[in-house]
Amino acid sequence: MPDDDIYFQLSHYYDCLFPANRSHLAFIVGICEDVGATTVLDLGCGTGAYTLELARRGFVAEGVDLSTDLISSAAENRKALATELEEVQPETARRVARTRLHQGDMTGFRPSSPVSAVICLRNTLPHVATRGEAARTLSAIYAYLAPGGVLITQTLNFDSLLVRLSEGGGSVEVSPLEKVCDGKAVVLHRSYRTDPATSDDRLPRVAFTTAITVDGTMVDKPATTGLLALTAATQRNLLQDAGFSEVSVFGDYRREDHSLSSPAIVCVAYREP
Repeated sequence: MPDDDIYFQLSHYYDCLFPANRSHLAFIVGICEDVGATTVLDLGCGTGAYTLELARRGFVAEGVDLSTDLISSAAENRKALATELEEVQPETARRVARTRLHQGDMTGFRPSSPVSAVICLRNTLPHVATRGEAARTLSAIYAYLAPGGVLITQTLNFDSLLVRLSEGGGSVEVSPLEKVCDGKAVVLHRSYRTDPATSDDRLPRVAFTTAITVDGTMVDKPATTGLLALTAATQRNLLQDAGFSEVSVFGDYRREDHSLSSPAIVCVAYREP
């Protein structure tokens, strides 16, 4: 099944299920301000939640996503936010309206000019096919990142997931995500399983399956996409190999040290000035 199918299924409820998190946004804005960033590229921007919030906060933001459905929703959100701000914050409204959104693959995307910050959140990076593709993607980001710029990535805690898969016989169910969206009870069911048939020669791959029910009725058949299991050590090594001079690896957006119990892997990588 094409990877895009899973995001077609999610696109109708994406904003409700995955709104921009204020503390995550504060983390991103703080780091961008620390390096004096003015331009931010959001790789795997989804419906534009973080892209547009960064534009609202004064950054020249740009977003890229492989899913045509998510980018279409991002364009609708851009228009809605610009309209909302038009009378009260006209300059901000114009900046939001100018936010560029692209449908495309992050592995091949190149901005028209260097950017001072890149974000790649919500488990976007593991959608690459192999370790080599991850390395090429990070090297390309390093090349179009302006000197002194910063890259922020966030993925699943694959260290923990691989242990759970090993202990669980190769399959793990996670707690459903439940939200009320437009008055309807929406539940996102998620599971992971090892996928040895498609594993990279150096890294395992994981099959990620989702299913959505609305008011108790499944809206479509389950959709599956493959993920490259990028552990914290692997991500650090890939970033250093790409040329980043300083790499910090956290277990969350509070800058806690990464461990098996961490909810995520958050990397902050700097290019030398």
